[in-house]
Amino acid sequence: MPLTLLLAVVVSAAAFAGSTHPPRPALVRVIPKASAAGTNFFDFLVVIVMENHNLCDILKSCGGTARYMSNLAGAWGLGQDGRYCNVNPSLPNYLCLTGGSDFGCSGYDGDPQSSACTNAAWAAPNIVDRLVTAGYTWKAYMEDMPSNCYGSDSGNYAVRHNPFVYYGDIANDATRCSRVVPAGSSDSALINDLGSTSTASNFMWLTPNTCNDIHSCPIDTGDAYLA
Repeated sequence: MPLTLLLAVVVSAAAFAGSTHPPRPALVRVIPKASAAGTNFFDFLVVIVMENHNLCDILKSCGGTARYMSNLAGAWGLGQDGRYCNVNPSLPNYLCLTGGSDFGCSGYDGDPQSSACTNAAWAAPNIVDRLVTAGYTWKAYMEDMPSNCYGSDSGNYAVRHNPFVYYGDIANDATRCSRVVPAGSSDSALINDLGSTSTASNFMWLTPNTCNDIHSCPIDTGDAYLA
C-alpha cells in the first residue's frame, strides 16, 4: 500500500520581527511520489520546529546560510502561505501551531497555567483533540526533557517550546502524557519509532533543545543537526 510521508521543518521568525528579511516561517514538505490511501490527507507527518530566524536567514537563494535546509526546500518544496502568528516571543507561536490561537499570549513566555492567557489555552481544544477525533495516532518528542509532560524549564529544555503541556486535556491525562516523551539521546526515541509503520505515529512532533533549534546557537549548528 503506498504511503505518504510529510516532513515539515518550521522556522519561527517571531524574535526577528525587525529584521530586513520578510518574517515568514519556512515549511518544507518531503513527499514520496505516492498518494495516501483512502481518504487520509497523510499517512505520516513529522513536524520539527526550529527557532528565531526569517526565511532569508535560512535559504541560500536569498542570502541565508543553511545549506541542508536550502537543499531540502529546493528538492522538495517550500510553503509560504502566511498562515502563522505574527507575535512575540516563542510561546504564542507554539500555541498557534497547536491550538489555532495565541490565546492572548502575545508578549508572554511563561509556564503552563501561569497567566490569564495560559489559563485560556489550558481549557482550549487543540491539535491532539482533532487528531484523535479523526482517528490519527500522535506522539510528541522533546529533546532534553527530564520526563513525560515535564512542565518547567530544565537545562536546554524550554517548556515554552513544548506546547502540549499547555493544554489541560493533555497534561492531566496520563494516557496522553505518555505520548509527550523525552526524545532520547540523539533523538533515538523518534528515530526508533520511525523504523517501522507499526511503531510510527501518524503525527509526530519534535522539539529540539534550545541549541539544536538555533534559538541559542548559530544557524549552522541547527543545519548540521537536521542533516
